[in-house]
Amino acid sequence: MRPIELHPLATVYLTAVKGPRRSLERHELEEKYKQVELAEAREWWNAEYEKTPAREPQRFHILSGAIFPIYDKIMGASGIGNTKVARAILVDGQALVGLNLSPTDVPNVKQRLGIGTPLVAASPAEILELVIGGSLIELDNGWRLTTARIAGDRVLELVLNGVAANRDELLGYGFSEEIVYYKRRWFVLHEDAEDPLSRLLTQRKPIKDLTRGDETESESVVPS
Repeated sequence: MRPIELHPLATVYLTAVKGPRRSLERHELEEKYKQVELAEAREWWNAEYEKTPAREPQRFHILSGAIFPIYDKIMGASGIGNTKVARAILVDGQALVGLNLSPTDVPNVKQRLGIGTPLVAASPAEILELVIGGSLIELDNGWRLTTARIAGDRVLELVLNGVAANRDELLGYGFSEEIVYYKRRWFVLHEDAEDPLSRLLTQRKPIKDLTRGDETESESVVPS
């Protein structure tokens, strides 16, 4: 068997017939493959090409419809990673235009929209009980609810998590604003938290308990 000779800086790609390609490490190339004559390789390639169907089904995920009202829910830290607009024509002739979601985006977007999320049905009192019990609750726009101690008081804190916020909106919910160590924080005392939390949850739905990993997708975490 003739050894494979390559330039020291050469990059080798493994390409499938009518499919994707990936790079090969040098040791992988030497251990798993052998060099053949060009004519022989072309014969194999053409034979495989002829056996490959002209069309192959592919799965796409398109989020269509009125996207602007839910834009802040589907974007952000745990929303859509890459925004691509796509147009699809269904078998019945209907045309759809929307955001083309990657498979890795779908679970997070479903959570942001409250699809299959038990926390959406939880009452403000139940959410407050979870937070006081140590849970870190993510809302559908990326904000988070947690418990903290500020100036000696136990508080329910709204962590913006890098998501843009309207100050008047937060004040309207009933949260207090304070600069602590050069950082703006939004909170309400535990004993006064239920009404502000109720107003907040009419606009921003709880979708995930971050302290429980992926369990929120398969089981309810609402306290009994």
